[in-house]
Amino acid sequence: MKKMSEHIVIWEGLWNLCEDNGLHGQRCMPYNSLPILPQDLQLITCVSNINNEEKIKMVASGLFLGVVLLLLVPVSWVTHNVILGIANPLIISQWKPEMGASLYLG
Repeated sequence: MKKMSEHIVIWEGLWNLCEDNGLHGQRCMPYNSLPILPQDLQLITCVSNINNEEKIKMVASGLFLGVVLLLLVPVSWVTHNVILGIANPLIISQWKPEMGASLYLG
């Protein structure tokens, strides 16, 4: 039996349920099935017979490559223009552009 003085804290995570009574530590258990989860946290399958983990990896890889290309184009364009400005002898040295930290990070 549990004493009335014990205080149990229940934490509900995305994929598991944990309880902490302070004396015996924390005990976690995964949810038994997806219907327990709210609808916005359930994974909806788009294509059957393919592992969900592999689908997520493929979509994440595609998004990553798309973002890299979207970042690479403007950074390369600005870097090209700065390099042309540095090499241009007609520009006064006071007004010559320089490579900034943001271009190096990009």
